[in-house]
Amino acid sequence: MHFRRFAAVLCAVLGATLVGASAAAPKVAVSGHTFKVNGKTVAPQAYNIDGYNYFKLRDVAYLLADTTAPFNVTWSASQSTVVNIVPGQKYQKVGGELSASTLTSLKVSASTFKVLMEGKTLPLRGYLINGNNYYSIADIAESVGFEAGWDNATRTVSITTPDPDPEQPGNNGGSNGSDNTPTPTPKPTPVPTPTLAVNFKVSVPYKLELRFHIFQGI
Repeated sequence: MHFRRFAAVLCAVLGATLVGASAAAPKVAVSGHTFKVNGKTVAPQAYNIDGYNYFKLRDVAYLLADTTAPFNVTWSASQSTVVNIVPGQKYQKVGGELSASTLTSLKVSASTFKVLMEGKTLPLRGYLINGNNYYSIADIAESVGFEAGWDNATRTVSITTPDPDPEQPGNNGGSNGSDNTPTPTPKPTPVPTPTLAVNFKVSVPYKLELRFHIFQGI
């Protein structure tokens, strides 16, 4: 009797453990969605995890390098579990950006890496997939400063960076340290009308004989 009760309790515990593990395991698949950056179609390696798209930080930084929301990604061997995001700095390529995985099986676990930006830890949802860290594109967008939109009709994720600031140098109107007051357009200097100088020389005979004929009645 005791053995049967023990076996029943053991089965219940194992069953609950397996159900809990199954519920906690994320659903991971290569994303089949379309991705665009400022209207241009791009092809990063992305995974769909529990209905959300996850990207490698370096891929996102690579795609935004020439936009108004650039950022660099740095890592050092001395802090092997820390990744640094440097906002405003153009991304420095290391090779392998946007490359697709050739592995047919996926090894997935929650990421234990810490992502820092300006010394502060970012609350990014991340997973370690086959040795690479992938983070929620929505979380990256909120932290770095761009928009990540979703179009359900076309199954498209649209990444949009802010419009250029016209007050900044090099953005159509900025100046290097000036007060940005528009410089008035100088009025054209009138061209003087040329004066035509004409010299007349009249020859008068030495003797001029004038004769007048006066007729009465006229």
